[in-house]
Amino acid sequence: MCGESKKCPKKRLLLPFLGVFGLVSIEEVRNFYYFPIVFTIGFFILFWNFPFLVYYTNTQPIYYEDLFINKRKLPNYNVPEKIKAKFQCIFNWTLIVTSSITMGCLADYWLYKTNNMVSIFEILGITGGILKIFQLVNNLCGKIVIKIIRCSIKKEKERYAHAISETRRRSSELISIEDEKNYEMTNIPKSKSSGTLSINTNN
Repeated sequence: MCGESKKCPKKRLLLPFLGVFGLVSIEEVRNFYYFPIVFTIGFFILFWNFPFLVYYTNTQPIYYEDLFINKRKLPNYNVPEKIKAKFQCIFNWTLIVTSSITMGCLADYWLYKTNNMVSIFEILGITGGILKIFQLVNNLCGKIVIKIIRCSIKKEKERYAHAISETRRRSSELISIEDEKNYEMTNIPKSKSSGTLSINTNN
């Protein structure tokens, strides 16, 4: 992500550290201090390597009508690729960090609620509710970030367009100056006899 090699991203080297989740099997780790830290670190590694897990709730859903829509012909706002990559990186990193912290907090709450439970169905019910809370928080953070980024993209496009127009204006000025110089050089009078430039001397 954000300029890493597509063949072997360095972040893949952190995947073995997902074994940090195995620490929850240790009794001393299952407390309200270490448990959220373990889950925050573990989910950060997971979300960093697979960012679609955190922004899938903020992508456009697929409907039946999409079968008959050519998305290539939809309106294109001509956002430069450099700007697009920049804000996509910001969006991904924001969701990765916020989602990792959210999972750490929810893991602490899950431990608190299931500490004295023995029924598997009660544990599954609480787990499902916590995952739903994560989805809601993730979706809310995504919408907030998208609104902020949308305003930033608009300003960035205006600066980008201004820079391009300024460059074109300067280029046209340089071209016009160069044309004037060439015109003056071609219209300098030459002597009829030798073809050399005539020099007028007035004493």
